[in-house]
Amino acid sequence: MKMHRCMKEEFKCGPREIWFFFNGRTLLGFLCCELWEFQKSYDLARFSLSHDPNSYHRPSGSELYISSFALDPKYRHLLRGKTAFSLGMEYLGLSQSFSSAILLVSDEWEAAKRIYRDYGFIEIRRLRQFFGNTDAVVMRTVFDSSIIGIPKNT
Repeated sequence: MKMHRCMKEEFKCGPREIWFFFNGRTLLGFLCCELWEFQKSYDLARFSLSHDPNSYHRPSGSELYISSFALDPKYRHLLRGKTAFSLGMEYLGLSQSFSSAILLVSDEWEAAKRIYRDYGFIEIRRLRQFFGNTDAVVMRTVFDSSIIGIPKNT
């Protein structure tokens, strides 16, 4: 698997912002994230695939931005997406304090959207033709709405 520029930059933000899934020495996948200061609505530039994570990452941020989650399809017999995502979120929840999570996913990735919905994420916005001819779906889940002052899952 190759890492593109955005992931390399995220890794510089700190060791807790990337989670690798291995089976022995075989890399099965990864989950990359940043901590952002919560905003009910973000400027679209934040979601740019080439954004500089150091511009938005805040160690004391209350919202986890999941910038990338991927599993190598040839290892699905070893680790399923739903299990990997749950393990990654559990680890992140133990190592960091955040009250909500937000992510961007291609509208065509039905399996990924199902994993996120099962974890409590709901669609809050669409970005038309974000991935060429395909829309992006912005999804959010709220773990502790009292901290950020919004109703659960808005």
